[in-house]
Amino acid sequence: MPREHLVVVLPGIGGTVLAPPNRLDSPVWDAGFRDIGNLLMRPHELSLAEHKVLTPVGLIRTHKAFGLYAAVHGYGGLLDRLAGLPEALLDDGTVRPNLDANVVAVGYDFRLGVISAAEELDRQLVPRLERLWPRPRDRAGRLLFVAHSMGGLVARYWLAHDENWRSCRGVLTLGTPHRGAPKALDVLANGIAVKGVHLIKGRVRELAREWPGVYDLLPRYAAIRDDTAPAPGRQTAAPCNGEPRQTRWLRPTQLPLPWLTGPAADAERMHAQIETAWTGMPRTGPRVEPRIGYGHSTLRACVWDGKRVRVTTGSDGLPPSPGWDDDDGDGTVPAVSGLPIEMTAEPPLGMRVPLRHGHIVDLDQVTGWVESAEGRPPPTAIHGQERPVVLGVTLDAVTLAGESTPIAATVHGIPGSPAASPVVAVAAGTDRARTVAARARLTWDDALGGFAGDLPALAPGLYEVSVYAEAVPDAGDLLTQASLEVVDGAQLD
Repeated sequence: MPREHLVVVLPGIGGTVLAPPNRLDSPVWDAGFRDIGNLLMRPHELSLAEHKVLTPVGLIRTHKAFGLYAAVHGYGGLLDRLAGLPEALLDDGTVRPNLDANVVAVGYDFRLGVISAAEELDRQLVPRLERLWPRPRDRAGRLLFVAHSMGGLVARYWLAHDENWRSCRGVLTLGTPHRGAPKALDVLANGIAVKGVHLIKGRVRELAREWPGVYDLLPRYAAIRDDTAPAPGRQTAAPCNGEPRQTRWLRPTQLPLPWLTGPAADAERMHAQIETAWTGMPRTGPRVEPRIGYGHSTLRACVWDGKRVRVTTGSDGLPPSPGWDDDDGDGTVPAVSGLPIEMTAEPPLGMRVPLRHGHIVDLDQVTGWVESAEGRPPPTAIHGQERPVVLGVTLDAVTLAGESTPIAATVHGIPGSPAASPVVAVAAGTDRARTVAARARLTWDDALGGFAGDLPALAPGLYEVSVYAEAVPDAGDLLTQASLEVVDGAQLD
């Protein structure tokens, strides 16, 4: 039976191969050949001053550390699985568009932000819909979006305009920061952290400040605790001089930082358009189903001291979020931010998944969700338990060559402490040989309430870190994976 829908895959920030319009065979961003080290040494190649517009020429198909926002896991596996659906024909975006394809990857110049990406999406989808369903009345409910990270915002923004939502059946968002993420604020304010210290001396930070795309990922809620003066607010903080004082929470637009105010306000307006449109859509409109990674240490807490913004993974400076305080996030996006605002009153079941931000693109529910949306029996269940057991990992995305790398792991989703469970971390290269480069046994730390250890020093390169916990009580064996970029310290000077 021919497929009745067009499946559209939208990547996150850093997930599109980009090339100058006049040199499509010479990408300036291609995970197969460039790494964080090159980005640090030659940030001008992605500067808007150097290239006002870059052309998308496919999606990242290999592992890639993208320190400006997240570790980008390749989309090759996702595209291959969708291409394996019955009667599927894939257009992966690397060659001239195939308008007959019913599974299509739509990349975009992620530097330019959500609105620009939605314009690219429109250019891609309109001729495809007209080709596949020549009669306008036959185009209703034909689109299925599988959108990772920023791609979920792009899909929702496009659907919010010109009644495009009428052409959509459903949207599956994978780790999308519907409410933004403090990590974007940290990058814009402080740069990339290496070994917990912002060492980049402004090169990448200034590059990020050029990009509307990073501002579009800022928290769109009052996420920043203002420590400059007592003021009326929502929550009582610790006593001050024996007297309780009220904490004031700020939105990014309220910070007195001239470089931030205008672009942050533009991003807020974009998010407000999404919220207004989706709140007002009829219940018969497209259904959004978020999948939210949880249980992994994530930048969530923001504090403004009058001079700089401090962003941490701790709870000090964490705004109130009932029901989400213990969920952490996927290592990049806080769990609470993965839920669209219009779903606050009725959050869907089965939305939490035990995966980190990059690896959520390999979620095994994706093909089942597509089949279910098309009215076909899904090969596997598409909803899991509300809070599945997860081995949460704390690991910096970027570290220095020649130095050990701290790593910690905690188990979420079961009562009690699995202190007796053996936990091992293995770092392997991302080449086809998957050569094991380092191994560490993590030991129980009472103060942490989890396991901790150090990976031995690694040579510069990109690694896949697998963390195994054996025979966890009531959970069995657990596995979590994370990406680690190791850079030469000389590149940071």
